[in-house]
Amino acid sequence: MLFYLRHPVHGKKIANLEAEAAYDEENGWTRYELDDPAPPVAAVAESINKDDKETAINSMPLRRRGRPPINRGL
Repeated sequence: MLFYLRHPVHGKKIANLEAEAAYDEENGWTRYELDDPAPPVAAVAESINKDDKETAINSMPLRRRGRPPINRGL
């Protein structure tokens, strides 16, 4: 049996086992059926912690990848 799960940050997923679905529900996932309407956007926006958006992943400075510009030293 398949279990359809929804998370306000991570989106949607399908669990194959009841144990997997139960574990995911402990971590913020909610079950839904395919014919259930999607939750309103305001409810999803409120459930996302404001600090999560503003918290940096790490304190390392951003680095540009790739080859340096040709005229860098001029």
